[in-house]
Amino acid sequence: MAPGNHKNDTGVEGEAGPPSPRRPPSGPPVWDSILHEIVIDRQSAIPPVEQVQNTIRHKLATGRVPEGTRLPSARRLAAAIGVTSATVGRAYAALQGEGLLASAVGVGTTVVDIKNLEQAAKEQMERAGSIILDNAIKALRRIGYSTPDLRRAMSQAAERLGWAMDIVFIGARGSSIETHVEELRKALADELPVSVFPVFLDELESGVVGAVNLVERADLILTPLVYKRYLVGLLGDRTDSVLVMMSELSRSVTDQLLNIEPDARVLLLSKPLSRSIALGILQEHGLREQLDLAGDDLAEATVREHCRKANVVVHTTDLTELVQRCAGSMPAIALSMTLRTESIEELREYLRASQAQSAPISAKVEQP
Repeated sequence: MAPGNHKNDTGVEGEAGPPSPRRPPSGPPVWDSILHEIVIDRQSAIPPVEQVQNTIRHKLATGRVPEGTRLPSARRLAAAIGVTSATVGRAYAALQGEGLLASAVGVGTTVVDIKNLEQAAKEQMERAGSIILDNAIKALRRIGYSTPDLRRAMSQAAERLGWAMDIVFIGARGSSIETHVEELRKALADELPVSVFPVFLDELESGVVGAVNLVERADLILTPLVYKRYLVGLLGDRTDSVLVMMSELSRSVTDQLLNIEPDARVLLLSKPLSRSIALGILQEHGLREQLDLAGDDLAEATVREHCRKANVVVHTTDLTELVQRCAGSMPAIALSMTLRTESIEELREYLRASQAQSAPISAKVEQP
């Protein structure tokens, strides 16, 4: 195997394992998944503040977010979607004016009882959709589309939308899941009517309604192999709908590992479930004799003590913040992963076949 093309033959994400069970968060659950569900179209004539409003309004109108759910702070959501906190604040204020959100000191912004407001939200959503369609038609008119051309284009678009799919990618917070979601969006969005969303294991464990609803409504569930068995207890009979995606070590990380000096002491920090995979990666890169392995105790004091004896820290990506606090200026290498090209292609072919059949996705997905 070429040195720069290391593959994890088990198909396991080496960077993260299932988190330890957490206590349910105090107060209403936070709608964290919205951080990945709002995508600002910079080419659109619709101002970003209205795009934020429209997305939240759509989620409320379709019943995906229950009463009492807290929204992220304006600053946090703004940082995630690439707008100013003032833009998000104006969007929240507008939705409060419509009676869809409420704000209280010490609680933040929450979803109100939407049962009586569902119709109003749907009407607002339909008006926003009409504006988008009108703007699109005007743009097509400007480049020479005739009325028959427009009717034909809209008919073809409607046929394509007759088959669409929502996909969720489940994994641990801080792992490569968000990177994988972006990889799939870029690989699939231009040719298939699919939407891909990340869902974090800790949200499912804590019963965060936004995450649970996403999984329940998803047509297809993706995950690295390392989480497949763990999801059995969380998903119940939906486990058979899970497709395992295969991953490999990124090329840049491979190059960093190969450039470690032969006399350097290498500290490996990893959670238990992903440790065997991380060990295999380092051994394949010839670092076995230089390796010091931290145990299950990942308390900061313990990790700092390990770091004092090492020259380089190699860690799974879910421990990045811990390493930044403990390793100081010591060189650190995160074992970031990318999806295998063949795994993406297999998914693409599966989706194409499902689209060609124009039938709902089967409940049973054959595992690779």
